[in-house]
Amino acid sequence: MGVAIEHISGSVGNVAVLTNLTLATGDTLTIRAQTDLSKSIWLLNAWAMITAAGFFEIHSPRMHDNVHGIRVRVPLNNALPEWALAYPTKLYTLDTLTVQLAGSSGVGSISPMSLLIYYE
Repeated sequence: MGVAIEHISGSVGNVAVLTNLTLATGDTLTIRAQTDLSKSIWLLNAWAMITAAGFFEIHSPRMHDNVHGIRVRVPLNNALPEWALAYPTKLYTLDTLTVQLAGSSGVGSISPMSLLIYYE
């Protein structure tokens, strides 16, 4: 079986506090089932576009810290990936991620966010 890369995207509305991501149609935060457990699943990167400096968190029951997990500051109006591809985070089959974003605080603002997941 070959490899796959999954792009998951969603957004939050006008919020300045951590809020769960509302996913795009068809996307899910449950890691896809994998029958060959010798193959790995990696969170390669994540990024967000917010109108005020803020942060996002990605966590799950299988991560080192189920409360905060990965916590990343996001600069104002910067939609670039937030960490180097040389430092992926290991994910586990059928684990469910919680993704939260904070930072936008203007009326009618929508803040998109994306994750890139690699399946061996």
